[in-house]
Amino acid sequence: ARRVQARLASRFVKWKKRAVSDFASDQGLIEAAFSDRSILKDSATRDAIERVIDALDRGVLRVAEPDANDAGQWRVHAWVKQAILLYFAIRELETIE
Repeated sequence: ARRVQARLASRFVKWKKRAVSDFASDQGLIEAAFSDRSILKDSATRDAIERVIDALDRGVLRVAEPDANDAGQWRVHAWVKQAILLYFAIRELETIE
């Protein structure tokens, strides 16, 4: 069972690694904005946050994924968590009834 789990995790990580690397420029913008909230005024930063949230919604990105190098362990993408937090800062609050 562990071999199967490790093999599946390896395949999953290879597929996801491709997706995570596609967001390298967005990652830089998000990390910078998380350190300096004034950068949120920049439309490129806001667009990067929106792209990451959209990718999360579509299942292209995940906050955490199985680590191919260490079966049973998970790799957390802190910058994706930061994008989620920043998303609340750029969106207006709406009342849902």
